[in-house]
Amino acid sequence: MWKTYKGEKITSKEENILLFKGAMLFIKKSKEKKEEKTGIEAVDRLDINEKISGLKETLTELRDKRKRKRKTAWKEGLIECIFGAIEEETKQLWQWEEDKLESLEKNNLVKDIELAFNSVNSVNSVGTEDTKKIKIDETWSTEKVIETLEKIKDRLICPMQQCYLLEKEILDAEKEAAQLLTMFLGIDLNYFLDTGPSTKKTKIEKACKFFRQPTVKKRI
Repeated sequence: MWKTYKGEKITSKEENILLFKGAMLFIKKSKEKKEEKTGIEAVDRLDINEKISGLKETLTELRDKRKRKRKTAWKEGLIECIFGAIEEETKQLWQWEEDKLESLEKNNLVKDIELAFNSVNSVNSVGTEDTKKIKIDETWSTEKVIETLEKIKDRLICPMQQCYLLEKEILDAEKEAAQLLTMFLGIDLNYFLDTGPSTKKTKIEKACKFFRQPTVKKRI
């Protein structure tokens, strides 16, 4: 589980399915567009094996009910990348006519977004405004579907902070300024200085197997 700004968060079965599919999409994109940067330094410095290892570690932590795990820039950055990949894929796959969804029954991602949104498993989010059940149909616009996806992400990452984007600004700041910023954001410097995902061969092999990926020997 993670401690979020909405309380302790353990992802539901439906959220896990959506996150897994998003991770697979991000891995595919990372392999196809090797030189493309995400804009998140903590993610961009990882090679493909480290990304795969980090994705497994992050998704495993989120569904772990036993104890709360420490968040880091690369973990939250990978979650951002997962949702970015889902958004990009849905925009490419959906067929639009006059800004209306067509053939919803053929699009699994639409159903996954709906199910993930409707399954709430967070201590402080129960009963809040965004827990009302939804049904995505042909009347929904592109923007409304993406807004729903954003709300699912916002249960994991505070939309007003996005600390993982501030690495350079905080680490390059004067000591006192950096301390004030991290205190204000509720993090410490270890959030950025964490060593990153495991690079042990066995961990990488397990992660690759988890995502049904061959182990990449050469750094990408």
